[in-house]
Amino acid sequence: MLLFGDENGQLEVDMGFEDGPAEPYATEYEGVVNMVRRYFNDTSSDYVRNWAEGFMQLSSCPECNGTRLKKESLMFKVDGRNIAELGNLNLANLAEWFKDVEKD
Repeated sequence: MLLFGDENGQLEVDMGFEDGPAEPYATEYEGVVNMVRRYFNDTSSDYVRNWAEGFMQLSSCPECNGTRLKKESLMFKVDGRNIAELGNLNLANLAEWFKDVEKD
């Protein structure tokens, strides 16, 4: 709830005072992660973007190593290369690679 809020963007808060009972009320709350993302994406201020970037870390998925493909798709290889490796080749290199693939 603290990090991502809820699907309605609402948070019920109990505001208690020393001299009286708690008074619950609903307020808008998007969550800390969503707020930082919004600040990063929507600002034109370098200061605000740098502040938000301080909470972010770029990392590759350990399953696909950043290819964004299922590990099952990466298991199949042609002449030692998977689809992600072939997709990263420029057209000239891919055409050259196809010339060297064994033809049956």
